[in-house]
This record gives sequence, C-alpha cells and structure tokens, in this order.
Amino acid sequence: MAGVWAVKNHTGEVLQDFTAASRFEVGLKVVPKPYDAFRLRVSASYRELFDRAVSRILDQKRWQIVRVRRKVRARQRKKRRAPCGGSKAPRSLERHAGEARRPQKPPRGMPAAGN
Repeated sequence: MAGVWAVKNHTGEVLQDFTAASRFEVGLKVVPKPYDAFRLRVSASYRELFDRAVSRILDQKRWQIVRVRRKVRARQRKKRRAPCGGSKAPRSLERHAGEARRPQKPPRGMPAAGN
C-alpha cells in the first residue's frame, strides 16, 4: 500500500490542494509565509516556530494532517513482481524448457548415433 499525507477538514473531506509525500511538506503548503526548508531541518528553534504556525492554522480552520492510504491495483503489483526476463513461468520451468531444446551430447566414449 502506498500512502500520501493530506489535510482533512472538519467534515472528513481530504483537501487535494494540500497533499504531499510527507507531513513536513504538507505543513509547508498550509502556512502562508514561506519557510526555509534547510533551516527547518537544521534549526530546532526555527522548526518550533514553524510547528506553532502550522498548529495555529490547523486549529483555526479545524483541519488535521492525516496519512491517506491508497490501494495499489493487483495488476500493477504483478508488473513489479515479474522476473527480469519477462517470462511468467517459474524459473525452474524455464531451465527445464531450455534443456529440452538443446541437442543432447552423447556421454564420452560412446559413439554418436549418426556415425
């Protein structure tokens, strides 16, 4: 299952404009003032200011940041699991099928059948 982070309003609707890959990125979309992403990662005090601003806006609008899970279709999952060769047969069957196509060499010391 893949998931994204989004804002859900007080009626339970997910707001599509406020979706991102992480909670942090959703917070950046929620606040009107631009925050420096690098400073948010390295400065605890700057991150506290950002967290307070996000919390204040979420409380005022009665929103929540939530994780939205979406199911990956079975067809898409099968594509990712296919072996590199592209064959859908198990590897053990591929080997046996390959051996059947090759001509059999006679054991050493035995004359060939065509001689």
